Amino acid sequence: MVADAGATLPRQISGLRDAATVLWAATALLLVALAVGYLRQRTLRTHAGDPVLVHFLGTMPMTLLIVGAGTLLLGHRLIGARAPVDVDWVLWSAGTVLGLVTACTVPYLMVTRHRFAPDAAFGGWLLPVVPPLVSAVTGALLVPHAPAGGSAGHRGAERAARPLRTRGRGRGVAGGASGCGASRCSGWCSPRR
Repeated sequence: MVADAGATLPRQISGLRDAATVLWAATALLLVALAVGYLRQRTLRTHAGDPVLVHFLGTMPMTLLIVGAGTLLLGHRLIGARAPVDVDWVLWSAGTVLGLVTACTVPYLMVTRHRFAPDAAFGGWLLPVVPPLVSAVTGALLVPHAPAGGSAGHRGAERAARPLRTRGRGRGVAGGASGCGASRCSGWCSPRR
């Protein structure tokens, strides 16, 4: 997150982008090393069964999402122009799917499998539901790189909106009412008379 923040600051300080790139590269390498180690140990079932560790399963998808965003923002200097977009699409997709899984599964496990004392609540209980928020924020970076919507889908949406745009023209919305009263009407309501 620090590397992503360094890349998006409105003012660039000398050497900040280089430091952010080094930090992002180190984080990406650490992600790969930890993912390989975690998958080798096969500890997912153990963590899912632990009433405290299960909440931290939400950090894994967030890491994928943040490293993906850093790849898009900083990776072009190291891996070329197109590769960062492709890597971010893969990491964003995986992070989004895993984030939705943890946001649904962890609360389910809390209710059905784990038992808690009344004083057991802690801030970590919020971690499983944060990844969808991170997915929305980091997904916004991919919007300029997304293919344009299909022409049939766009026309369909345009057709569905047409009755709203033309409603009220002529006789008014309720058979004689004047317009919406807005100083600038964009055509979504009856024109001001």
